[in-house]
Amino acid sequence: MNKKLFIIVIFCLLLTPFASAITGSIGNAKAIVTVDLSKSNILERTVLVKNVNDFAINIKLEPAEDIEFITEIIEKEFVLGPNEEKKAAYKVTIPKEGIYNGNIVVFFSPPEGGGAGVVLQSNLIIKAVGEGSGIIEDEEDVEAEEENINGITKSIVSEKSSQLSNLDLSLVLFVVLVAVIVIAGLTVLMRRI
Repeated sequence: MNKKLFIIVIFCLLLTPFASAITGSIGNAKAIVTVDLSKSNILERTVLVKNVNDFAINIKLEPAEDIEFITEIIEKEFVLGPNEEKKAAYKVTIPKEGIYNGNIVVFFSPPEGGGAGVVLQSNLIIKAVGEGSGIIEDEEDVEAEEENINGITKSIVSEKSSQLSNLDLSLVLFVVLVAVIVIAGLTVLMRRI
């Protein structure tokens, strides 16, 4: 019985360092921008990409939905070192008046290409207006959108804080290991009685 217990302990200790996961973080989850086409039809923006891990990760950005074919990502792929951040620039060429709702999708992946990654998106809503445009800003709509942005930001922070770190996972594995040892010891004692 002691041999089996020893093997279980060694096995659990060997698995502990491999309990890791990639965490992704972006700075601006949503933006609502009004563009006056009579001045310019080009919108230049950035999305803040953060590597909150203690190892380097690959980053890839892609536009999606309404802005997919009118957006140029300046640097589509790059590597961020541990605890580094970068403002990834992109340019949207707006063809005509209207409302465009799209995303800049940010892919976080391990540097070796193995393992699971994380995908986050930054939502961009563009209200393209010109002289005599039929689009009118309604203050109630703007306030509702601002409340929506705050709600999204709060939910992202909540999700981030609920994730387990490597230390937390190691602690959980240690507690499970102690429980297995205690149960195995009690089983041996019960058999002797």
